[in-house]
Amino acid sequence: MATPEYRRVGQPGGGWPGTFDDVARAVDAVPALAAAELGAAVDPARVLLLGHSAGGHLAAWYASRPNLPAGSPWFTDAPLPVRGVVSLAGVLDLRLAAALQLGDGATQALLGGEPVEEPDRYAAADPSSLTPPAVPIALLHGEDDVQVPVGLSRAYERAARADGGDARLTVLPGIEHFGLVDPASGAWPSVCSTIESLLNVDQ
Repeated sequence: MATPEYRRVGQPGGGWPGTFDDVARAVDAVPALAAAELGAAVDPARVLLLGHSAGGHLAAWYASRPNLPAGSPWFTDAPLPVRGVVSLAGVLDLRLAAALQLGDGATQALLGGEPVEEPDRYAAADPSSLTPPAVPIALLHGEDDVQVPVGLSRAYERAARADGGDARLTVLPGIEHFGLVDPASGAWPSVCSTIESLLNVDQ
């Protein structure tokens, strides 16, 4: 397992565009880093991208890079060919997140303004604007999540499936935002089974 770090809002170089630079470069570098560390090639059939909350946004965004304009610095028609993405309460609709003022304006801080002020940035950073994803995306979201309401995953699922993408939402009753990353919570078996099912498709 690898856990890439990236510059965050409030850190030098974090936010727009540094956070996205870091994520794109970090995931692109995984095969070479793993080969150097393990002495073996990475099997893409055994690789998933997984993220929680803001990390879920960035994992889904990476899988959407082929849908960026060709002139974008992050465009690639050959992203790391992972098996799929698991988004745990991901912030997958940035315009909706901005409208709801999630995280006291965390989306506006990430992108430097409101959607009407920075429409190009929202278009380039919002997974809901970059559908369909290049790989299957499993969405897990707690029904009791107040930090990132389940409506954000529902909106993404609708957008991705309308464009022919493979996005499937599982809503977990009685689970709040952080239960999805707590091995002691009732959500953990669903997280593990989702990972296993993506890795075992067609195998």
